[in-house]
Amino acid sequence: MQELKHSLYYSRFLGAVAVVVALGLMGAELFSYAHAQVDPSTSLLLRSGGKTPERRDLDSRRYTLRPGSERPTPTSETSTQEPEPSALSAQPPPPQEPLLDQKEEALIDSELRVEEGIEEELTRLRRLRDLFLGGSAEGMEDYIKSIHPQDPRLNIMELSVAPAFLYYDSSSAFWYRDYYSAGPGLSTELGFWVTPHFGVHFDYMTSLGHSLESSPVGGVNLGLRHQDGAMGLKLRQHFGLSRRAPSLLAGLNFRESQVKIAGPMDNRFSHRSSGLEVSLQLRVPNSNFHSWTFGLRLMPQLSHQEKRVTSGSKSKDNYQVNLSLGSVYVLDRNQQLFWSLRHRFERTNFSGPALRIDPKTSVTPQGVRVDQGLTVFEFGYTWGN
Repeated sequence: MQELKHSLYYSRFLGAVAVVVALGLMGAELFSYAHAQVDPSTSLLLRSGGKTPERRDLDSRRYTLRPGSERPTPTSETSTQEPEPSALSAQPPPPQEPLLDQKEEALIDSELRVEEGIEEELTRLRRLRDLFLGGSAEGMEDYIKSIHPQDPRLNIMELSVAPAFLYYDSSSAFWYRDYYSAGPGLSTELGFWVTPHFGVHFDYMTSLGHSLESSPVGGVNLGLRHQDGAMGLKLRQHFGLSRRAPSLLAGLNFRESQVKIAGPMDNRFSHRSSGLEVSLQLRVPNSNFHSWTFGLRLMPQLSHQEKRVTSGSKSKDNYQVNLSLGSVYVLDRNQQLFWSLRHRFERTNFSGPALRIDPKTSVTPQGVRVDQGLTVFEFGYTWGN
């Protein structure tokens, strides 16, 4: 019985060993099969970390490696090491310009506008300087040096005196303003030139020994005097440097002309006209010693007043025009002779009825109109320095 138990245990042990051996053989076959299916290029991942792979193990047998194409081992000089994310996040951000608040921006804008306004004002002043003075001081010095020594434009002061003959005619349907006079006169003119381009001007003219009838039926004559004067600014532009260069003279003046009656003003009375005047004169030389002059003076808005209001309640739409023709003979820079023929026309309109009955027609006219004409011929002398 005892021997039977031992034989039973022994047979069970051999069966277990046989099962273990069979299982081991089966596992070996399965492992070899799986290893054959795995790509040799990935076999490195299946190896242990402490074992260095050989070149033949890295060959996947799918690609042929070119001889000598082994990649060189990067060194510290050629390798570019990318910074770690932690290092990038640790770097400080670039400095930013401080933001300006609205008050500072408004202040800067206002300063810029002020600078622009100053620059525009300086530009405007330069233009005015060029217009009135002809340019800068250096430019004026060069300009004066380029002018001929005997050119009259180098004069700083010029004084003209001329005897004249005057014919005055006042034409109107109203007898009190219908008359004429003729006789000699005298005119003077004074000019100061700050530069050859800009100066100030004064002129005055008066009649000598004029008279007119004092009543419609004749009788005693009354003394009459014509007076005309102006003061203003002159701008002169020469179109060249030679003495034969033409020039244009422009002026802005305040002018007043009047007729004064000497004696009782029962039938005749004094009156005057005044206002701003714009003048132009063209001078055209035909040689170094002779020039022709053509002039125009215009008073577009005229104020007319009677010493004793007679012609109407108020004057309106008044104007004055003056045309002239002349000639200048240049003896030298300091001496010139000239003659001039000019005619002045002035129209005055009155509103409402006249304040007196016309002694000639015995009616009271409405809307009296007066046309005045003055013709002057003069021959004079100019001294300059």
